[in-house]
Amino acid sequence: MRRNLWEWIVRHFPKLLVFYYTMSGRKDSKQMERVLREIEKKKMGENSQAGGGAAKTPLMPEAAANMAKTAFEPVPEKIPPRMDIGHELEKIVDGAISAVMNSDLLIGRNWVMVSGDEKRELLPLLREFTEKNNKFSLIWINVSAQKPRISAAPMFCIPPQLAESDEMDDNYAELVAIETERYFSAILDFLPPKLLIVWNELASYNRIFANLAKERDIPTIFAGEGELPGTLVLDAPGETGEDPSARHPLWPDLLPVGKKDLELAKNIAKHLRACGKSRAAPKIDDISANWDINRPTVFYAGPDDANSGISPILSLSHEAMLHLAELAEKNKWNFICVNVKFGADAYVPPNAALIKADFANEIIDLADVAVTMFSKISYAALVREKPVVVLGYTQLRGQGCAYEAFEAEKIEAAIFEALQNGLTEGQKAAFAEHIAKMCKHYLFDGLREREIRYGKPAGESVKYLESAIGKTAGC
Repeated sequence: MRRNLWEWIVRHFPKLLVFYYTMSGRKDSKQMERVLREIEKKKMGENSQAGGGAAKTPLMPEAAANMAKTAFEPVPEKIPPRMDIGHELEKIVDGAISAVMNSDLLIGRNWVMVSGDEKRELLPLLREFTEKNNKFSLIWINVSAQKPRISAAPMFCIPPQLAESDEMDDNYAELVAIETERYFSAILDFLPPKLLIVWNELASYNRIFANLAKERDIPTIFAGEGELPGTLVLDAPGETGEDPSARHPLWPDLLPVGKKDLELAKNIAKHLRACGKSRAAPKIDDISANWDINRPTVFYAGPDDANSGISPILSLSHEAMLHLAELAEKNKWNFICVNVKFGADAYVPPNAALIKADFANEIIDLADVAVTMFSKISYAALVREKPVVVLGYTQLRGQGCAYEAFEAEKIEAAIFEALQNGLTEGQKAAFAEHIAKMCKHYLFDGLREREIRYGKPAGESVKYLESAIGKTAGC
């Protein structure tokens, strides 16, 4: 048994490194690419030893159909640490791959491939693109087979066993990383797209997918919801800390805006305040009974811990929450935080009142200051004219809109300053200028119905996708 285990580890060692770089949250693409190249070299060596790199014998249609049926079974609640689970998972992925290869899709089509659940936010933009470029066709690599369809484009669902789950033990997570690489490699080799659009780069399977595409020189861009409701982000370098406005804090300073742009920015903020645009609005009674209206209230919003990693001082959202809870206890502040995924056994101090929603205008209105590592709540708070303290390298860094604390010992002082001074007139003016620059030069209009239009227009988004296919997109 030990010998078989050791042989398995040696055989899969390069792929285990993929798991390390993807599952641990690291984003060093050069190291990842080196790992993937090592995997390919190993495969070539194994194939040559087997006799001239011969491919595996294709599955018979009956076998493929039977395996495809098992590809969508639910994830077991608890995976036993048995070596044969690797063979079971391999069969499931074999079936999913066969389902793709036995489909009636035309191999010669010019595919624009989207990784992630079908997004209503992204669909209008993609339709605009395909209507103006009818030689391209959409195809979705979906995460969930249970979600309702919203488009007529072909779709393949990732086997749920490859989706992230808190129930995975370490052994199963390693196998998932390996089989995810194999599944996406088969898709990219069988249906190589002209462009890969990744929705939510932070998901580990999307990191694997994106790096495999780059390994094959397939143009890749990252998409996500914009900082302002109704907008989208399309970015070639990456998202959430990898986009140009976060990597280069002086970048927005180089973008020109005029009086009309500034006037529009003020109207955008006024419009968002009036309509209360929010993803969710939790009820006030969700807050802890320890609420004291005579105390200052600090509201913390951070990412899921699996998606952390852009703060120079705090590696985990849970770590930030614990530190802020300690400061709140010391200074007698009310402390509210978004109930993100801190971890199954993560400790929550008794003075931390958790709320269910992650975009809560009602809570922002009650709070005296909002603290974020990285979260769109920072923009919601500034729109609602509440002071913000940022702990991470986000688009607001260096823009004069918020208080900044990039050293642990400066967090307390920054919160005190925000509580004392509130959102200053200078910060309000800086935020209006920031909105003007983002809407004119970076954010795209999501093309959904709304009273006021903002963000780069549809024609600009089409040009951006065309430039991405031509490998000229990026900043």
